[in-house]
Amino acid sequence: MKSFIGGFITGAAIAATWAITHRPSAEEVAAADRAADNLERDATHLTRAMSSVQQRTSALQQAIRDTVPEAEAGINDAITRFKFQTEPRIAKLTASLETITDALPENE
Repeated sequence: MKSFIGGFITGAAIAATWAITHRPSAEEVAAADRAADNLERDATHLTRAMSSVQQRTSALQQAIRDTVPEAEAGINDAITRFKFQTEPRIAKLTASLETITDALPENE
């Protein structure tokens, strides 16, 4: 039993000595505290930035929902007007091409 108690006391002494000699210095503790503060500040900044991005994304999506139908209607109207204006011109060009083709001498 004496050897067990002696081993226990020796182990405790070695562990205590190791803990005392390997404890972090005041500079290391201060650096770790600064790093923790910086991480907390960065996390807060990131959270705010994410919130801002989400708000701006929502605003952009709403602007798209408000703008796209009007723009699409305007494009469709422009296409309809273009077709209306070009159909008679294409018909005239086709007739002129047929006249020119008919006037050409045929290859024999």
